[in-house]
Amino acid sequence: MQDLTLVMAQLDPLVGDIPGNAARAIEAVREARIEHGADIVVFPELFLSGYPPEDLLLRPSMETRLREARALMASKVASDVLVIIGYPGVREGHCYNLAGLLYNGQWEAEYAKQALPNYQVFDEQRYFKPGTETLVYEHKGAKLGIVICEDLWDGAPVKAAAQAGAEVLVSLHASPYHQDKPAERLRLLEEHARDTQLPIVYVNTIGGQDELVFDGGSCCVNASGELQVLAPYWQAGLMPVQFLQTSATVWEPQAGEIDPEVEPEESLYCALV
Repeated sequence: MQDLTLVMAQLDPLVGDIPGNAARAIEAVREARIEHGADIVVFPELFLSGYPPEDLLLRPSMETRLREARALMASKVASDVLVIIGYPGVREGHCYNLAGLLYNGQWEAEYAKQALPNYQVFDEQRYFKPGTETLVYEHKGAKLGIVICEDLWDGAPVKAAAQAGAEVLVSLHASPYHQDKPAERLRLLEEHARDTQLPIVYVNTIGGQDELVFDGGSCCVNASGELQVLAPYWQAGLMPVQFLQTSATVWEPQAGEIDPEVEPEESLYCALV
């Protein structure tokens, strides 16, 4: 049986700073490999552009800059680490909210977000076309089902990934904070883990952009929905999750660091700051 180390990169990208965000990603992968022996490093949703990029997506130069950043990452990232990272991309004339998978100097696969939120602070349907294809990618024996943010809240893409043979669900997020949001997320993860009987890795961004603030709280739950690893709220950093293969198709996240729960008043204070 094998084991895998997945590192959740809970970082603060700067909207529009594509070269800077790519440099942050390259350095984070280097640190994750040295400090944690990472086999996989997962970044948040739309990390290379920052979130939300909004009308920057309408600029023709965006796609050129994103392709240059991805080429730089392919040339600089260690060949033995799988990187899963979010970015926007124009494919066949349409813009998608994508998760790209980089390994051994090659961008091997892309997943396009299927559920596009268009309520409250979200207006993704203005910019993006929804994806239609499920992605399950095998890395070192583990079959990873990739979803992005609203896909998890919607639920249908999660079930599709499970039905397609995923053994671990990996979800990229730029999920803004509101009061009671951390508890809502954990309840949702527990529900989907129990429904699919799969562990779920949830990687969220950190920081602020205009009226939105992102509280982090990246985490992993096991197939029973029990919290195994929880990154600190309101802090950037790298958080490892150790997976142990316990049978041919089962990967168990091992109990790791769980940051102490933040009181509601403290969360509100951090959000205001």
